[in-house]
Amino acid sequence: MNVTSSKVYDGGLAAPLTGGELQGVYPTDVVTIKMGTGQFLTKDVGNKKPVTATGFSISGYSSFNYQLAGQPEVLGQITPKSLDIVGVTLTKVYDGTTAANHTGATVSGTLYGDVVGITFSTAAYDDPNVGTNKPIRFSDLSLTGASAANYKLSNGNVLYGFITKAKLRMTKTVFNDRVYDGTNKAVLQSGILGGAVTGEDVKVAWESLEFADEHVGNRKQVTAVGWVIQGSDGSNYDFDPIVGVGSILYRKLHYQLRTPFPRTYDGTDRASFLGGTLRGALASDEITVQPGTLEFSNARLGTNKPIYGYGFQLKGNNASDYLLSNDSIEGVGTIVKRLLKIIVHDTVKHANQIDPKYRLEYIGFVEGEDESDLYNLQIARDPGDTVGSYDVWIETVGAENYEVSSEKGVLKILKPSAIDRPGSSDSWPRFRKTG
Repeated sequence: MNVTSSKVYDGGLAAPLTGGELQGVYPTDVVTIKMGTGQFLTKDVGNKKPVTATGFSISGYSSFNYQLAGQPEVLGQITPKSLDIVGVTLTKVYDGTTAANHTGATVSGTLYGDVVGITFSTAAYDDPNVGTNKPIRFSDLSLTGASAANYKLSNGNVLYGFITKAKLRMTKTVFNDRVYDGTNKAVLQSGILGGAVTGEDVKVAWESLEFADEHVGNRKQVTAVGWVIQGSDGSNYDFDPIVGVGSILYRKLHYQLRTPFPRTYDGTDRASFLGGTLRGALASDEITVQPGTLEFSNARLGTNKPIYGYGFQLKGNNASDYLLSNDSIEGVGTIVKRLLKIIVHDTVKHANQIDPKYRLEYIGFVEGEDESDLYNLQIARDPGDTVGSYDVWIETVGAENYEVSSEKGVLKILKPSAIDRPGSSDSWPRFRKTG
């Protein structure tokens, strides 16, 4: 019988048997072999290892005419079990070297109880450049441990890994804060390109630096657009286009008020709004002004008096990108005197009496003001104390905020009364007789 046995090391003695062709059987007889079992004397790897075979027999229609000469003599082999190297990082970021990351490298696939390790001097890529499925070669690679002879490495001394691109980034960037101009362009003042291996020829160029949008804001993200990596070592690098943050500032506007018509004094500092001219807005932005409160510097009379605006608001497309401060609203106006009429009411007295206190009526005072706001008020009348009618008028009066006119009154002097006594009226306002 030609019986053989071969297996991969499994830590056991069992020997799988194959073959078993019978010799010496007549061609017309039907005799088959019934395979028995086999067992190696040792479990370790080796060639032409003796196998103890037992339990072989024959069967078939003609088997009673035959007898086995004995159990077969079998030589078998146990081949090494394959192991994989583990603990090696098969991907690394480009660093300009061929070194592979292999801290803690060991083997996987050993049987329970077997002691197998790995030793080597270096693990390196063939070159340092970025790529996929790049060979990682182990120098002076060997297995160690009491069971090392029963194993082999599945890939010999070569694994395959990846080198990915190193990331370039702009650091310590400073951008010029700029005023809103309707564009999203950013201007780099200074910065450092980081992430490159020292001494390598690599740089980055871009078409423009742009904010996310054109509107006002603080610490707005800036992105490089149309960037390209240049230099002989540039193929090993990628670039992070987020290059920093910058600010877009409000665009300040100036509003020149249209000069209002002169207004009459009314005791307040209110000023009327007749529109104005807005300066400084971009032509592409339709900005209008919603008026607030206008006030003169004070309520007194004057020409070309400063007018100040408060609470004005901007409306229109992109109005939030503009600033109209109170001190940028300018205008002048005029406050003229208010007309005040003083009417001297008619009165009567008897001859030889003191003139009575004349009753005056004022038309035109603003609310809260009265005759106490006048000064140097004097009344005069025609001379004479005999029976008759005499005109009475305002001779002098002073008023800071009023243009005063007056209407005469009449003093009628009657005959002396039966009881001739002096009048009891006081002498204010002062008056004099003319002539």
